[in-house]
Amino acid sequence: MNAQRLLAGLIDAVHGVVNIVWVGGFVLWPLGFPTLRLAHCLFGIAVFVTLVAFGWKCPLTLAARYLRERADPLLAATTPAEPFVASWLRRMRLPINDRHITAITLVGTAVMVGAIAQMEL
Repeated sequence: MNAQRLLAGLIDAVHGVVNIVWVGGFVLWPLGFPTLRLAHCLFGIAVFVTLVAFGWKCPLTLAARYLRERADPLLAATTPAEPFVASWLRRMRLPINDRHITAITLVGTAVMVGAIAQMEL
């Protein structure tokens, strides 16, 4: 295994942790932590709005893809570039595309906006 492929795997691991923290942040709700919940919601909303407004893909997805393409130039010709979560779900044999990921993230963002509206600051 070369260094680029190893680094791409490390980026995927970090990406997985980011997704777990983002989704797992909802576990903190019943436990209190209002400041952490507010930061969690605002960060999630800011990331989603920025990516959608500019039509960008997640930079972690792009970095991992770039490194994999450098490690294996044929990869770009044989596999589509897709979001981290979509590729993970596809490996689990679940059919999903960019629109599904955007819709799921939009629902999560709406939940976060609703949660901020209900917080006692």
